Amino acid sequence: MNDFWHPNDEGGMAWNDPEIGIRWPKLVGEYKGTLSAEGYTLEDGTPLNLSEKDQKWLGLKDTFKF
Repeated sequence: MNDFWHPNDEGGMAWNDPEIGIRWPKLVGEYKGTLSAEGYTLEDGTPLNLSEKDQKWLGLKDTFKF
């Protein structure tokens, strides 16, 4: 770190956006149009534990305008 944290400088995108095309290993569940981790588990049944912030990012097409 070389500066103070500035919340408005932070960025990200939805972890489960199907447009990105990431096939998460050992993840069970299907995209239901929501960024929530609800309905997703690891192969052993462990539910995902994502922060509120990580469940609020927008999808690729809503984050970047090409």
